Amino acid sequence: MRPENSARLGPLDKPDVISENTELIVLEGRDAAIKIDGQFMKNVILKNMHIVYEGGPVALENVTFVNCIFDFGPGDKSQELGRQILASTAVTFKSIT
Repeated sequence: MRPENSARLGPLDKPDVISENTELIVLEGRDAAIKIDGQFMKNVILKNMHIVYEGGPVALENVTFVNCIFDFGPGDKSQELGRQILASTAVTFKSIT
């Protein structure tokens, strides 16, 4: 696998590469909260988590949400992300301005 195709997770300015051979990261939260503002996620599955998004910069690439609860702030970016999540199995969404 090429390093640029590996799964990533972390701040937008410095996402961690868990391993260049890691194709997928699975986080299971048992209802734990995760704020995704300022985060970069690639090839990630979030299960049983409380997802908080307040409309800030975020980059999601091939992210899947399974049995999650969503808490989105008001605004166009939150609405667009909500539409993406409802429209697709795996979400790709960028809001970095």
